[in-house]
Amino acid sequence: MRVKQKTLFKNTEALQFAIKRWRPINLGLGMRPKRRYIAFEVKGVRASRGKVTRAILNSLHGSDFVDVGTARLILYDAGSGRGLLRCGHKQVEQVKAVIAKLKRVGEKEASLKVLGASGTIRVAKRKFLSTL
Repeated sequence: MRVKQKTLFKNTEALQFAIKRWRPINLGLGMRPKRRYIAFEVKGVRASRGKVTRAILNSLHGSDFVDVGTARLILYDAGSGRGLLRCGHKQVEQVKAVIAKLKRVGEKEASLKVLGASGTIRVAKRKFLSTL
């Protein structure tokens, strides 16, 4: 018995129209990319959000295993040095390793400590970033 696959568009005309108009296609919950949130802490230096973002993304660019397009800094508090980074669910271990190896933020020596990972921002804030 053959199972019929569910398609996003009933006909190709609707797909072509969406492509021409550059409208975002509303993906269902099953097709949406799964995200994870990694909590981290910067130790050794007080750095701005921009410097931390550049340091993390530059180190991710050097890694062969991580898709940088999905990584994004969601929260960062310069006072406490804690932040939240979003990445894909299949890349959590690689991103954790790259963050742990980071030795410089801006021009100064610093270390980043991974506090943990979570599936939602709310739980990540509650578990790891209670001071924010």
